[in-house]
Amino acid sequence: MRRRRTRRKARRNRRKQKGGSNLNINFQIAPIPTDSIYSKSQFETSGIPIVEWSAPSEGTYYTLLCVDPDALEPDWLHWLAVNCRGANPGTGTTLAAWEPPTPPSGTHKYNFTLYSHSAPVKMEPPVARSNFDTAAFVKANGLTRISQTVIRVKA
Repeated sequence: MRRRRTRRKARRNRRKQKGGSNLNINFQIAPIPTDSIYSKSQFETSGIPIVEWSAPSEGTYYTLLCVDPDALEPDWLHWLAVNCRGANPGTGTTLAAWEPPTPPSGTHKYNFTLYSHSAPVKMEPPVARSNFDTAAFVKANGLTRISQTVIRVKA
């Protein structure tokens, strides 16, 4: 029984790593399997990622958030697009422009999370990218997580 639970959990984690249910991210760099580790140098000329999700529901807003939870100052904000009305971040307001992964050492995870909400997010752009309080942001704006993709990047 325990072994079966462990296998199910491993499958769930692989699905999460590969993009969850409906969040597609294309980094415009040489194709790399999603279970691989990217190199920091691959992002030097990669440009802004192309991000798309399933057809949106009427009356629903979406927020795309990318943070590095492994940074020296946790939840380093790499991207924040709020109030998206279509199937990509370009349909919303960018509060923090894309900042490519630049881990100083080791391997860092970069969490791309898509949230839905029924009312627009009303906030000013964050003053700093460091120590972004993801949990407080989610709670304050009544966001519901609908998908997450995690990539790993080594220094």
